[in-house]
Amino acid sequence: MKNKTIVHNDIAVSPHVDGVSKFFIQIIKSTEPVSVADFMSMVLTHEEYGYYVNKKALGHDADFITAPHISQMFAEILAVFCVYSWELIGAVENVALVDLGSGGGALLRQLIKCIKAHSHNAYKALDILPVDINKMPLLLDGGSIVPIDLHSLPEKPSIIIANEFFDALPIYQLLLTGNGWREVAIMINQDKLCFTLVDPKPSILPYLSDVGNVPIDSIIEISPMSWSVMSYLATHVARYSGILIVIDYGYTKKRTVSSLHGVCKHKSVSILETPGEIDVSAYVDFNMLRKACREHNIYCQVFTQGNFLKSLGIMERLSNLCTDVSKEVAENLYNGVQTLVSSEHMGELFKVMLVSSFPLDLSCCPLN
Repeated sequence: MKNKTIVHNDIAVSPHVDGVSKFFIQIIKSTEPVSVADFMSMVLTHEEYGYYVNKKALGHDADFITAPHISQMFAEILAVFCVYSWELIGAVENVALVDLGSGGGALLRQLIKCIKAHSHNAYKALDILPVDINKMPLLLDGGSIVPIDLHSLPEKPSIIIANEFFDALPIYQLLLTGNGWREVAIMINQDKLCFTLVDPKPSILPYLSDVGNVPIDSIIEISPMSWSVMSYLATHVARYSGILIVIDYGYTKKRTVSSLHGVCKHKSVSILETPGEIDVSAYVDFNMLRKACREHNIYCQVFTQGNFLKSLGIMERLSNLCTDVSKEVAENLYNGVQTLVSSEHMGELFKVMLVSSFPLDLSCCPLN
């Protein structure tokens, strides 16, 4: 297999890798070849050794940061939008505020604080529910809350936030060769973790029906789990009312190259480097997520993150915050917002998908 096709070079298994990596390497040895989807599921969510179960992934002193770590205004804008959504639900009591993949709870803490400042009535009406595979209690709003499972959402109106959640769901990779489609898999060859090609699983072939004509060496990424999760969440929104806010890096046009990547200590690394010790993710196919919503009687819109945040007044908020502060503080505020909205950073790559039981008009959001 050409490295230029799969983009990741073979990685030697270091004699110094820790017990977690050795554990996963032994599993691969005993079951190889392993699909990319099974590899991602195993190294990220294994009940004892999974990356998201054991490791502090988020933060400046960890492996990566997300929007809440970049600018306080991300949570402020999102909080105002949550209050607006709560009002559209009917400003009723006992509405769930759900955070998918809460991690350490950084986004939820900021959201709670900002919602409370913006509307005390909304704050009192919301039932805070973190969702995470790590069941360590989170200190939120003066109390300790144990995260719930994804499929345990309460049967009531909900505001569901999925910030960088779908990118971690497992994908299959399929490579178009001169002899047809082949599935990318992972194996060990001469004590090296490496990629290989195998016959694709019959269960994933139907997902290729919409691919159309693509050139040889094209790589298509398919995530049946993302489809399943989106269908479940769309069903919940349609049945109990509310809104789902998906924020992630991804694409809306056909993509035929690998987006699979690893991150460790804020640097890009091969996903094969130290399994279980690095974050592994892939770009989100927002067209597929939209299709998963079609069978439900709900509204669905996709924006770039930059346009979404600008539509809700983030630039005006920045201008207000920069009044009567030092030049250094103003520059830090400006740089944070630019990272979120500019096309050179997160503004174009990141998308915002709104799935709601009611029509939305962003120009009517309270911050405007």
